[in-house]
Amino acid sequence: MKKLFAILTATALVLSCSEKPQGENSAIMTPLVTGASVPSGQFFLMSTEEIVLPGKGYEWGDEVWLEANGDSFRCIVTELDEYSITIYIPRDLKSAVYRIVLRRDGVSQVLGYINLRNSISLDIPDKSGMTVKGAVFCGSTPLSGVTVSDGVEVVKTDQDGYYWMNSAKRHGYIFVSVPNGYKPAIGDNGLPEHWKALKTKDSTVEQVDFEMQESEIPSGGEFTLLAFADMHLAHRTTLQDEKQFTSGFIPDVREYAVSNGKPSLAVNLGDMTFDCYWYSNKYNLQNYVNAIKEAALPFRIYHIPGNHDNDERATGATVSEVDFNAEAPYKRIVGPTWYSFNAGGIHFIMLDDTIYINTGATATSAGDNSYDSGLTTEQLNWLRKDLLTIPDKTRPVFVCIHCPAHSFNSSFGVTSAQAFNAFNACFTGFSNVHILSGHTHNNYNLQVNANMMEHNVAAVCATWWWTGYYKFPHICKDGTPGGYAVFDLGGAAIKSWDYHGINYDNGKKFRVYDVNKVKAWYSSDSKVAAMVAADASRASDYASFPDNSVLVNVWGYDPSWKVEVSEGGTPLAVEHVYCRDPYHTMCYDVVRYSSSSSVTTSFNSGNNYHMFRAVASKPNTVVTVKVTDRFGRVSTETVTLPRDFSSAVYSKDWK
Repeated sequence: MKKLFAILTATALVLSCSEKPQGENSAIMTPLVTGASVPSGQFFLMSTEEIVLPGKGYEWGDEVWLEANGDSFRCIVTELDEYSITIYIPRDLKSAVYRIVLRRDGVSQVLGYINLRNSISLDIPDKSGMTVKGAVFCGSTPLSGVTVSDGVEVVKTDQDGYYWMNSAKRHGYIFVSVPNGYKPAIGDNGLPEHWKALKTKDSTVEQVDFEMQESEIPSGGEFTLLAFADMHLAHRTTLQDEKQFTSGFIPDVREYAVSNGKPSLAVNLGDMTFDCYWYSNKYNLQNYVNAIKEAALPFRIYHIPGNHDNDERATGATVSEVDFNAEAPYKRIVGPTWYSFNAGGIHFIMLDDTIYINTGATATSAGDNSYDSGLTTEQLNWLRKDLLTIPDKTRPVFVCIHCPAHSFNSSFGVTSAQAFNAFNACFTGFSNVHILSGHTHNNYNLQVNANMMEHNVAAVCATWWWTGYYKFPHICKDGTPGGYAVFDLGGAAIKSWDYHGINYDNGKKFRVYDVNKVKAWYSSDSKVAAMVAADASRASDYASFPDNSVLVNVWGYDPSWKVEVSEGGTPLAVEHVYCRDPYHTMCYDVVRYSSSSSVTTSFNSGNNYHMFRAVASKPNTVVTVKVTDRFGRVSTETVTLPRDFSSAVYSKDWK
């Protein structure tokens, strides 16, 4: 017989969950036993036959009951002494948190709560040379063929749901690639429990088990994927970034997920925090995790780190060592820096593509926060192993990274950074790969090749929360509303995708400018003059544009979209142009230059690739813009020129 001994020193009741006792505890004033306590954590029924409950004053004839969800089970008392009572756990219990109640002569005392889980047998033998072993199961069902990894080695469970791994324990954790049709529990920190920390760093054999639950997203079922990037929370009281986050993003995404009518899951593409504020403002990754737990959003969020989620005081003898050490807080608080999971018949790969350099750091002072974008050799080796576990290369694969792997060049073609050539080669033979990235605070969708597409997702924080502080709408560097990407998935296929602006009228997929009015504002506004005085190059932003130009910002654009402009029913020639969004210049650039002597130029409006220009025949006319996306969805707007260039015109698009 196996016993679970609890060595606890508490003198009060120990409750292992937040539930309150059901009914009256009639022994509160005069306890039947003192020093009573219940072991915390979760315990699996197939491997836990008896439980020892410490306490003083137990008597033969005492009844011990387990109660949950209206059911009650009397336990057999097998042993009793002056300091404890031992009870036999019934074999036919369901997984639940049970209240343990002691009853004697019509008086009852709640001893505490215990989390009992139905399971397969977890008595797994050791294997020579294997330092980690475990099981993956859902109740009494073993899950075979499930991938388990330590970030280096990749193994699969056998027909009994068991696995063994020769792990060097380099990263300090084990993770399961959550199988289709299942989901991990949500942990006490509000994040998915798809990984567990190891307890030792040596060759001591450790057992790491993963209990799965049946998912609301069946294999091949319909669901919505939400992709978030660049939250940059930092407890900046001036900007009130946390307030903007909790009053804007949180209710917006909750409403979207609930009203969508389908189950949802989310990926966070990094830069949840802002490393340069970890120590000065005491806001770090733990604060972010606390915020997500408090939000209690109705979906799971899987995370990867961004460059700003590294420890800026990390040091090391080599870049590789600095990068590894800088990830330590993230691994401890959030989880693995690379891993995979499955949902709805689709494979998701989460990667860390920032290599932290951080020149000049010491144990007590920050480095320069420098980094390269790319994948380490260790991570690429793991990626190749993970991809070998996918038998059907025609099914969609989502790859989530922080820094983009690809971008547009000046001819609107595809540029692949040399650091990602080996990454691209890993997907040879796969026919439906979609990369999700963030980092740029811009939107663009890029067809890399016939089999691969990258979606660079604009920022939740927009321009690092600044435009909201300036009382303008929440707007990114490229004029995109601050927001997140949404993908409609089902039948192990990608049905469509879109971009959702936070508190924005999402029926409007583009913004139309009368360039005559933009140029007039540039020449007459004193705040523009301050910007141009600080940066003379900005005087030419729209100077070369022909008179009567109409500029259209289409932030969801990809090469399969069609942008049409007509005047009085006559089509106008539409030119794809590379330029700044005028409204972001108004919302951030000119305000910043006129109000501060310290301007972070990387926050300024940037030239972007989803701008289109047509030239009307005269300044007083009517033009119609029609945009058709790759899924046949049509958006139109008819604009009477001249159209004022003012916040009053464009801010009404936000709720």
